[in-house]
Amino acid sequence: MLISILTYRTFRKFVTENTAFVIAVFYYNIIPKNSTVPDFSNMLLWFSTLVFLSFLEFSLNRGTSARRPAFFLIAAGVSTSLLVLSYPTCIFVVLPGCIGIWLLSAAGNRLKNLLIYLGTCGVCGLGWLAYFLCHMSFRQFLDGLSEMLTDGSHDVGLLGKLKDNLSCLGETFPYLLVALVIALVFWCFFRFICRKNYRFFLLLIISLILEQLFVWYRLQKHIEYPGFVYLRFPLWGIYCYFHCKKSSGELAPVYKALFWFGSITSLFLLLAAFTASNTMLYESADYMAIGMLVSLCYAERETSESPVFWKTFVLLFVGLAVIHKGFLLYNIYGHDTIFVTRQKAEE
Repeated sequence: MLISILTYRTFRKFVTENTAFVIAVFYYNIIPKNSTVPDFSNMLLWFSTLVFLSFLEFSLNRGTSARRPAFFLIAAGVSTSLLVLSYPTCIFVVLPGCIGIWLLSAAGNRLKNLLIYLGTCGVCGLGWLAYFLCHMSFRQFLDGLSEMLTDGSHDVGLLGKLKDNLSCLGETFPYLLVALVIALVFWCFFRFICRKNYRFFLLLIISLILEQLFVWYRLQKHIEYPGFVYLRFPLWGIYCYFHCKKSSGELAPVYKALFWFGSITSLFLLLAAFTASNTMLYESADYMAIGMLVSLCYAERETSESPVFWKTFVLLFVGLAVIHKGFLLYNIYGHDTIFVTRQKAEE
């Protein structure tokens, strides 16, 4: 909730109040693996968002006094260190972060800003290492890392994960094919009554409707459903960035920050989670939350002249997260929907 409020306050500086509220509500309803405990998945979500918001604040304050940008770079460094503690492979995120800092900094401050960020990460890492070495030898520390990397719940290799995800995609392909055909039929019908600029956006709205219907159907049948539609939105945000790059005007630095610290970083987070855990692709989609927050910014921009499209998109996009959060019941038996009755103690 606190990070959601911080998300609202940050986005409120360059989008409308309603859009900032929508973004915050959407973020509040994302819970990887449908769990609210502070496990590794939620920590990845929390700390990646804090990294993103810190970098975003840096881009908004880079023209002010030297202290404010430095403060947000230090905050980004601390958050990155905590992110790497949740999933060590999240160190990949440092690359787009450094590129974004370099591009958004003035020519004379680039090296200094990079050193502030990387230096903070290094100090936090050394402090973490020193804390453990106070309680164990360096050899015990290395043995602990080895055991962590060979844990039985994460012993599926990269090829095994790809095979599992492709088989899941094969099971879902008929549903996706039907959804595509239905969406194209509706798209061709509505393109005659919609402005040309909104045709692609209309296709996204139809996809969200069909996605929700299939989620309900498959979960009622106790079949896991991969939320592939969520994976599409960070990619759509990248497309929108290049599409509106020349017309962004005064907000050009902000959109550049959204691109590097949001859209591109979310792809690196997906790669980090996919290589470090045995989660399936549909579970890893929530790790790309910051990329989806960026897509909501572009959705408002794309529909600035059509409030109906914006409201429809918000109801479907945010509603999909809200209903999915309250529709499933996860327990030791697997998962059920809210319509399944169990004993009162278990409920």
